[in-house]
Amino acid sequence: MSIVLFGGEKGGTGKTTLATNMAAMLALQGKDVLLLDTDRQGTASFGATVREDTKIEPRIACVQKIGKGLASQVRDMAVPSHGCDRQSESNWPNIKYLDP
Repeated sequence: MSIVLFGGEKGGTGKTTLATNMAAMLALQGKDVLLLDTDRQGTASFGATVREDTKIEPRIACVQKIGKGLASQVRDMAVPSHGCDRQSESNWPNIKYLDP
């Protein structure tokens, strides 16, 4: 399982556009993708809904999560693959940085 984070505090830098396009590119390659929208504006979630409603391929699974406890919520949503142990912290090296 890979986790890719596009983050930063400054708005208008293209984080959502980059994340959404990368999710679509990976989905076109047959990868399982979950786009996690942590922005209160919810632009990525809205875009994924529009893709779903208008049947634009590839469809992108997107969940909006905001606030404290985000790291544990992400762990609960993730599906381990390739023998990955969900409970092992060593398998979640980047998750600890998601909690404010």
